Amino acid sequence: MFSGLNVLRLKVMEKLNLKTFEFSQVYLFFMDKMEKSNNFLELMIEHIDEPLGSRLMDSLLDLGADDGNFFECFDDLISKHGIVPKSVMPETFSSSDSGAFVEQINVRLKRTAMNMRKAHSNGASVQELKKLKEETLYEVYNICTKVLGKLPETFDFEYTDKDEKFHRISNITPKEFFDKYVGWNLKDKVSLINAPTDDKPYGKVYTVKFLGTIKEADKIKYVNVPIEVLKESAIKSIKAGEPVWFGCDVIKFLEKQKGIMDLDMFIYDDIFPTLENFTKAERLDYHESVLTHA
Repeated sequence: MFSGLNVLRLKVMEKLNLKTFEFSQVYLFFMDKMEKSNNFLELMIEHIDEPLGSRLMDSLLDLGADDGNFFECFDDLISKHGIVPKSVMPETFSSSDSGAFVEQINVRLKRTAMNMRKAHSNGASVQELKKLKEETLYEVYNICTKVLGKLPETFDFEYTDKDEKFHRISNITPKEFFDKYVGWNLKDKVSLINAPTDDKPYGKVYTVKFLGTIKEADKIKYVNVPIEVLKESAIKSIKAGEPVWFGCDVIKFLEKQKGIMDLDMFIYDDIFPTLENFTKAERLDYHESVLTHA
């Protein structure tokens, strides 16, 4: 989400002639928690007869409303709910340190999943299960409002441009603000991946089942291509003045305090037995590497 908003904010700076601009991460964060909660509870209803302890149910129960996701989920949130400047919904303690806040949501989601299964075993209808879902979503909304702030239906935005001229945008909705001052059709964007594993031939489209934020959104899709295509696409995009959203494994060879990433950062081979390198395909196949940050 942070990375996606950084991609979008340059368009607003161009259109409004601003030196700088920042979107509210908190507004989308609120919507993210609501949509993930709804998605989780809908999946619980759809799979109400799936046995506890099955691999599928274990995976679904781990979804919850945790932080993070992929560009398509960011796209879906903005396409549905719009976007607002940071001044409309500024940061709060829980938006910057979300662990305890998200846990309070997740424990309620899992309690409702349990109650749904008990009600189903006692003959409850789907409509009765949906009622339990709506009651829980109200609780999630209550929590989000208390720790993140009230959602704006409309808002005003005042700013001074590069030429020191004052402007005021009045009574605009989040969706109208996105359509007018960003104006991108995010559906035009294509997600490229480089997964050189035997089970994923290049030139094909892939998805991950149950990965998403908004229940009714389209499936997330990735096109698997050689790494050279990613490099060429990034260069073309930057030359055209378009920022690039990307995700990678940033935990390896990272010196966090100094902000440096370098394969020669740590001299493990001088201290420990020399380790034969994995290929990228082997790192993915054997879970030695995974996308960790956007």
